[in-house]
Amino acid sequence: MKRWLANLFIVILLLSLTGCISYKENNKETERDTIVISVLAGQSTSDAGVEDMVDEWMEKNFPQVYLEWECVDWGDQFNTQMKSRIAAGEIPDIMIGKAQDVQIYARTGNLAKISDAYLGKIKKDALKEVTVNGAVYGIPYNAWYQGVIYNKDIFEKNKPTREELEDIVASLEKKGIVPFASHFQESWEAANMTMQYMMNEIFGKIPDWGDQFRKGNQNYEGNAEVRNCFKNNQFILNHTWEDAFQIDQFECDSRFVRGEAAMYLTGSWSMQFSSQYGKDIDFGIFPFPNQTGDAKLIKETNMTFMKSAKTEQEDTIDQIFNRLLSDQKLAQEIADFTQTSSLIEGVTDNSQNKIQSDIQSYEAKNEVIDVTTGNEQLTWTFQKKVAEQQLLWLDKKISLKDVLKYADDHREQSCE
Repeated sequence: MKRWLANLFIVILLLSLTGCISYKENNKETERDTIVISVLAGQSTSDAGVEDMVDEWMEKNFPQVYLEWECVDWGDQFNTQMKSRIAAGEIPDIMIGKAQDVQIYARTGNLAKISDAYLGKIKKDALKEVTVNGAVYGIPYNAWYQGVIYNKDIFEKNKPTREELEDIVASLEKKGIVPFASHFQESWEAANMTMQYMMNEIFGKIPDWGDQFRKGNQNYEGNAEVRNCFKNNQFILNHTWEDAFQIDQFECDSRFVRGEAAMYLTGSWSMQFSSQYGKDIDFGIFPFPNQTGDAKLIKETNMTFMKSAKTEQEDTIDQIFNRLLSDQKLAQEIADFTQTSSLIEGVTDNSQNKIQSDIQSYEAKNEVIDVTTGNEQLTWTFQKKVAEQQLLWLDKKISLKDVLKYADDHREQSCE
């Protein structure tokens, strides 16, 4: 009897194990049927949440494909992640960065060319920033605009000169109004503002200034235009809240939409917050004035899709890109969510963006300059390091000469 029971137990155990093996085999079959594509997404302030919108779209259009997302902060982590992945030979199938990233990584041989089959679905003027040696290596999807966002309920001024801006600041302060919303807790804000100035003071006049800087033909120290760019940050610091070193972007945005300052040198990423919480405020935008009176509004290509040159899923990715660029409804939804302007043909301007009418006006007058020129020549990592030195100077811990010398002494890092 015991031997029979023992044999029965063995049979049951074998049947159980057979069931587990069968279950695992079925799982393997399921995994084999699913195409997994890795995605490294460098996200900026307003981008978080776009991955959920894309996943929902993928379920409807490519149910057999699973996107394995890794979302990182574009400013602090994307470049580091890309370098480490390239060094390890583990490049993601798809990368989402900015146009300047295309310029940097296409030259390493790690990006695949974008198929001509769907380039016609992208606005032509956007392709220049993702073209390297005559070939397109990225898909520009949307764009931000940068400049002085201002509260029209406090004052209305379209593109003042530098002297007029100083008069405006003095007039506002006489009325007890804080002229500028600003935050200096984070170095990225100082870096972003500095590049806005440099585009209109320097790169707009010497397009290859960064390349000349690396060759030693241009310098920060002894350059009056660079010095003026840095002093613009001092000007804003002198006319913002006293606790600007202690507050971050969220607090700055919050105060601005409460009407606690008249102007905010930032980008349309701040409109995502402003449009949600400052619904009753009428906003406008103008470029921060330069010394020669011909400043242009800054444009930045934001979400840019790239494809690995070593991916094993090239055909599938091409199908995804093709259909993605054909879906104007999704492009409009993402533009509305991120408060950006879509770069997809057939998609209308973002009517929900309160500064859109001003943007259209500058575009119509050809008074827009693309920041990719400056960002590609002076990489974001270098800009932030110089900005960290600027914060020390603005906090009166080092001199402006020290900052300029630091930039010159580390010029080799400007392309890393």
